[in-house]
Amino acid sequence: MTIQYSKVYTVKSGDSIYSIAQEHYTTIDKLMIINMLESPILTLGQQLYIPIQKMTGINVYTDNKFEEINTNQMAYRPVTAYTATRPIIVNGVDINTGLYPVLNYQPQGAEFPYIYVPIAEFRRVGAMVRWDEARQIMFVTTDYAQRQERVRTLEAENAYLKLLLGGAGTSSITGVFDETNNEVEHNYKIEISQSRQYVPVIAYTATRPILVNGVDINTGLYHVLNFQPPGAEYPFIYVPIAEFRRVGARVVWDDTAQIMIVTTDYYILGERIIHLEAENLELRRQLEGTTPGARGNIPDNIRNGGFTAQQGNWVYYGRHRIVIQLIRDLTRNTLDNNIEQKLGEDDPSYINVLGEWVYYRHGMDNGRLYRRSITGLNPTPLTNEPVFNVLVVNGWIYYLNVNDNFTLYRIRIDGTGRMKINNDYSGSVNVVGEWIYYSNIDDQGRMYKIRVDGTGRQKISDFSAFKLSVHGNWMYYRRADDEMLYRSSIDGTNAIRLSNDLIYEFVVFGDYIYYLIQNPPGGDLYRMKLDGSEKTYMRLPDNITQLNIHPGWIYWISGSGTIYKTPIGGGGSVSLYRP
Repeated sequence: MTIQYSKVYTVKSGDSIYSIAQEHYTTIDKLMIINMLESPILTLGQQLYIPIQKMTGINVYTDNKFEEINTNQMAYRPVTAYTATRPIIVNGVDINTGLYPVLNYQPQGAEFPYIYVPIAEFRRVGAMVRWDEARQIMFVTTDYAQRQERVRTLEAENAYLKLLLGGAGTSSITGVFDETNNEVEHNYKIEISQSRQYVPVIAYTATRPILVNGVDINTGLYHVLNFQPPGAEYPFIYVPIAEFRRVGARVVWDDTAQIMIVTTDYYILGERIIHLEAENLELRRQLEGTTPGARGNIPDNIRNGGFTAQQGNWVYYGRHRIVIQLIRDLTRNTLDNNIEQKLGEDDPSYINVLGEWVYYRHGMDNGRLYRRSITGLNPTPLTNEPVFNVLVVNGWIYYLNVNDNFTLYRIRIDGTGRMKINNDYSGSVNVVGEWIYYSNIDDQGRMYKIRVDGTGRQKISDFSAFKLSVHGNWMYYRRADDEMLYRSSIDGTNAIRLSNDLIYEFVVFGDYIYYLIQNPPGGDLYRMKLDGSEKTYMRLPDNITQLNIHPGWIYWISGSGTIYKTPIGGGGSVSLYRP
């Protein structure tokens, strides 16, 4: 194969064979053939022949090759467009400085002209541009939405892992991502000419499909164009600049500076994912080891019955038996609902999962505390007395002893070391570090705290709060006098009311409070920020009687007793099973 060359190029700092091929509208293979390269690795100052491309039709550059289109098979109509001299900033780079200028084009019937840019510029915002020769279609695709979803999932999961670690979870991951750098801002100092020069040029409308994230953008008023500027060897596909929005970028016109600016956080999301995944691995390492603070569930879920627990790709729950509807079998299912496994006929509640074990109240054995392996083997009773409010934290199981007036006890996860912690009828138990926060029912539900060894008992409120959640340095609670949701410092000071709604139940998870308003026999679900702002109604298909939240998912029980799950960001609900 003989390939002629048009010029000689000298390799400079920062060049790669890929960037040189892209800059000169050729392919890596042709560069290596004409230059007899055995390796794609280049050296500074190396001289390369740039091949001539001889084509009879319109040619489109893709990731690794040119594809020739027979123009006789396509209908092209010549139209007049104008070159635009203004800067067009895409991720901080002015793209209107090269051989292929930006165009202004006003199609027939359109009220305004519009800025057109070469389709290859999509690569600057993280998209991929590909020509499908077989179907004669240009594809532009991006994983921007998937990156956003991955960040949301990792943030939720890491927040949950930190909760399971009792707030003690730490990350040694540093220097990977700047949490404050949400998006790079660029400041431009460009002198604007009072009289801009627009040069009329002939472009051609293109009838081929141009698919951007699955949508053909070449069907509206503003056609896709083919344009070959003077001095260019090949024509190129041009698209309206607004189409950048389809791949997650933002397009803003600065009227003062007369500049079009396109920005994206695509690459920042990539850096964020790297940081979060590293943090996730570190948190999981802590959780799966003997790190103090490891938890089997979060206190708010346990207060709501602990009817689900989630670990890895599995969710654990009680599944209604077909014959006896009121009794549930301990069951686990993959998060995609594809593999359901029965673990035991236990009628479980207050479910905790940590490492290789499931801990729960065994409803079929007088409510005793049990554990069994995550595969269903070795069911083992850990107490003789019935229990409530089971919470696994830091190698201990905390629970309320029903036979001892619901006072607080703890026992090691292997069933040894049982001890009584207080003499109070307790509720809403939260274990945070060396302290346990709870509602003292004997004292009209006032909030108390006590050390895990039973010392240092203190009252921290003079009002009744029968539902309590400790999250970071804050306590969230529903006051008994007005049944509204409040927040105060962990010492009980600086109390503020967060909502005027009558609260039935709530779960604090990540950066949000999810709560049910009173509406027997179940409540409507809302969420708001931890400071009470951004209240949002989360539309669900039925009233809710109980609520649990885990990374990525909201689990809830309907008035009919069915357990559903809904994506934590909102969306369709799916039943875990049918009662």
